[in-house]
Formats: sequence, C-alpha cells, structure tokens
Amino acid sequence: MINLPEKIIAKPLSLIPISYEHQDDFIEYSSDPNFYEYLENEINTITEINNLLDKLIIRNNKKNSYFYFIKLNTTKKVIGTFGIFNINEARKSCEISYGIGKRYQSKGYFQNVLKIVTDEVLIKNNFNRIQATTSEINIPSIRGLKKFGFKKEVQIENFYFYPKLGYKNGIILSILAREYKKNKSSD
Repeated sequence: MINLPEKIIAKPLSLIPISYEHQDDFIEYSSDPNFYEYLENEINTITEINNLLDKLIIRNNKKNSYFYFIKLNTTKKVIGTFGIFNINEARKSCEISYGIGKRYQSKGYFQNVLKIVTDEVLIKNNFNRIQATTSEINIPSIRGLKKFGFKKEVQIENFYFYPKLGYKNGIILSILAREYKKNKSSD
C-alpha cells in the first residue's frame, strides 16, 4: 500500500495538506485569470474559487488520492497545488495533477515538486509508474514534464473541450521507476 506522508518538508518548498488554513493564498493565486488558461472550466468569482477548494479537500479525503498545497519555505506562501490520485496498488501506478500560480512559474518550482513526489512515489514506495494527462496546448506543462524525464506515450483525440477553443487533444506522459532510477544514478 502506498504510504505518503501528510506533509513533505524539502527545500526550497514543502508539500502540506490542502486545507482552509491557506485559503487566502489559494484565492490569491487562483484569482489570476491566466491561472486557468489550460483548464477547461473558467473560474471567475471568489465563490467559484472556494468551491474548487472544497472539491480538492473532498478529493483529498478519499481513498487513493493525496492533494497538497505547494508552500515556499522562506515566505510560508502557498503558490500552488499538487495531486496524486488514481493510485493503483496492483499496477503500482498513479496519476498526478498540478497547478502553480502564474507569478511563480518558470522559477524551477515545478521541477522541485516533481522531484519530491517522484522520490516519494517511485523510490520510497517502490511504485512503477507516474503519469500525467495534459492538453496539447499546455506547452509549458509538456515542456516541464519532459525536462524532468517524462515521456510522451499517447495522444487522446478531442479529450478536452474549451468554450472558446473547441476540442483539443490530450497528451499522456509518464515516467517509469527504472528510467528515473537510471537517470538519478547518472546525475
């Protein structure tokens, strides 16, 4: 059985349980309309943002999913969310989802979080595979995952629907334990 800690303290950031304690930070980075650029649903009001937080908290309390806030250690500021879900013990696999506030992107935080989570899941919990599904138009996400070592596996036709753009394909990327361990040992 996967055994992820409630809190993962690392440098320069930590993963902490998603909760109402950091609701103000969540509202702050979620209020930026650009934050939803690659998501299907537009969220425009504080009520909609709070409803999203409610849904994440409910998902976190379900079996086979862990959702964290990404918190900078220096400022104690929450800058994003990270989810580990669809955990399959038999296959030793899981999916991830993530969102980092626009003003905190392109600063290496995504790579830090991927390392923390990948070490926990693939190394400490001896899992085989982590996968992420993202939109073909979310080039920053695809680029960040590939930079870390995820590989594109498949394209899913018309997977996402955007009110302003229509249907867009989904891309599944994954990283396997053997590849991660090999790359880690060569660093």
